[in-house]
Amino acid sequence: MEFNQKKIRKYYSELGFRYIAGSAILLLLILGIAFLVKKFFPEWLGSIQNILLVEMLPRFLIGYPIMVFIITRMPKAKVIEEHKMPTGKFFIAFIMAYALMLVINMAYTIPSSIINVVMEGVGFKNINPLANVVTGTNIFLQIILMVIIAPICEELIFRKLLIDRAVKHGEGVAVVLSGVLFGLFHGNLAQGLYATGLGMFFGFIYVRTGRIRYSIFLHMIINFLGSVIASLVLKYSAISQLLVSDDILGWFLENKAGVILYLGYSILVWGIVIAGVVLWIVFRRRFYLVPVEDNIPKGKRFSTVVINKGMIVYIAFWVGYAIFSFVRNMV
Repeated sequence: MEFNQKKIRKYYSELGFRYIAGSAILLLLILGIAFLVKKFFPEWLGSIQNILLVEMLPRFLIGYPIMVFIITRMPKAKVIEEHKMPTGKFFIAFIMAYALMLVINMAYTIPSSIINVVMEGVGFKNINPLANVVTGTNIFLQIILMVIIAPICEELIFRKLLIDRAVKHGEGVAVVLSGVLFGLFHGNLAQGLYATGLGMFFGFIYVRTGRIRYSIFLHMIINFLGSVIASLVLKYSAISQLLVSDDILGWFLENKAGVILYLGYSILVWGIVIAGVVLWIVFRRRFYLVPVEDNIPKGKRFSTVVINKGMIVYIAFWVGYAIFSFVRNMV
């Protein structure tokens, strides 16, 4: 079939505009409600739990449904064939996904920590904004919002709805677009980096299986380990007290159970990282993409899928928001 770049570019521009429209409405909704609560019920913002509710409830109850409505007005381009993923392969996928997230997160955290030390004199903190939420919210709320609802909404919007429309012109295009748009949507570098990597991996799983439940379950497990389990370990190991203790040896002697808990968790995490890296090396050749009839020729994909009005506006919007948030943390 003859390649019509103008027509295909227009198609992805429309897709980009639908995602930026949903994103803008979502962000304005969150900021607007936060402003009203701060103005009329300032006492409500006295705890991290309430701040989380003010941001998350409008997102889940109003913002995401609006995004779904806007995106689904654009018809599906292709029905992805469904395949079952055996339990063993799902477990392998989990190890690979969790290791991928941890490796990318460490690649960000190490230089970020150095920047924090260098910039400490000007009051700068280059942190992951999710960190305070994890350590300051009760476990039940974390499970409901971050382990159950968030993965379902995000996988439907950035995997199923996006890939069903983007895969028309190549699985690679759909997978990469799914990860990049998902990463940008987080609005900050710390989460955006590993969200992009995970988004591509989840996108690959969806195009191979055609069943969104697999990426939803993987997303849930990773969020559970990263929020609930991590916060429990931090709480019951009391490891944060070590950083402010004047008697490190005394702290170790008085908190043997906490030390064992933290060391056990750390060994488990590093074990998953090592296992995941090995699995990525072993199974690297299994990451294949099936050609489609309307595949965009090599050398034309970026200029066709990204260099169009809709996608440029989406990218500019979220990059601008990330820069604004970054600068605000320096104040």
